[in-house]
Amino acid sequence: MRHIIVTGVLLCVLCTYAWADGFSTAIKWQGWTVETTECQHGEKYPLVNMFDGTPETAWVFNQKLFADMDEENFKYKHGEGEYVNLQHTGDPISITGISLINGYAKSEQIYQRNNRIYKLKVTVRSDGKDWEKTVDLIESRSAQKISFPRVVVKSIRLEVVQVALGNDDDLCISELSLLDGEYKIPWGIASTVIANDSSGGECGCGGGPYYSFLTPGGNKATIGSAPSLFEGIAVLPDSQDALIWNKGTVYLCNLLTQRELYTHDFGKMQIIRWGWIDTQTAYIGVASSQNEYKNATWYKFSRKDGFSMKKMDAPKDTQKYLNEEMGPNYGA
Repeated sequence: MRHIIVTGVLLCVLCTYAWADGFSTAIKWQGWTVETTECQHGEKYPLVNMFDGTPETAWVFNQKLFADMDEENFKYKHGEGEYVNLQHTGDPISITGISLINGYAKSEQIYQRNNRIYKLKVTVRSDGKDWEKTVDLIESRSAQKISFPRVVVKSIRLEVVQVALGNDDDLCISELSLLDGEYKIPWGIASTVIANDSSGGECGCGGGPYYSFLTPGGNKATIGSAPSLFEGIAVLPDSQDALIWNKGTVYLCNLLTQRELYTHDFGKMQIIRWGWIDTQTAYIGVASSQNEYKNATWYKFSRKDGFSMKKMDAPKDTQKYLNEEMGPNYGA
């Protein structure tokens, strides 16, 4: 079959690249953070679709935000240079390869209509062992195996080098799996994952970052009375409990059971600093605006023996207990 092949450079020139921290668009669940170079999740085909276990859904790289920013000069590069970066933070996992369903595999017609990866650069990082190779993918809706020497995985980066063009010119990946021999290792994905759009921080588009909940399959989710789009989130290490906030309201939610556990409304005040101190306690600073940090009122949230929110003196070392920015501790 004849391929229409194009090569290109990184499309997301406005996005800050970071291997370990700082990201553009990302999703997170316990043990994994996955980022891409797109600055905003697509409405119908978000990143979580790559991990939902079905080739009938797909991640489609969202180019709309870039086109809206600069309609006159915008030129889509078909997906070359785009990457998906997976960071593993959970218990050690030993793998010997990955399995990838290329393109949008829902049907042959849809597969041919969209872009498929023709040449893919794979980089696997472990403690003291890095493996990197550029591989050619075949035109197929079936899973394709990419093998490498056994490693305890720390991170995996998939970078698109060349694509086969479809009429719709959309870069798509339907499914990604980890392999131990022929065995597919479960992702352990929760009922709800955390989605982040850095449209404004990393990409210079204004107004971000924003966070939301997505279910595997790409549907936006709400937990209790918590909104579907919110301003900040802190997830307890080794837990599925998340403290989220939007404007002046704080919610404690469990991502696995999709239950709202606690809510506190600060009225017209804005939450400007936050952080978990231990598994039972968080510090929260609120003020009339983000610029009023020095005049903040401080609260201690506790979930020991029930839930409580009480005023407290300002922490002596706010840098030790609280984040200056949401980004570095996203999902931490």
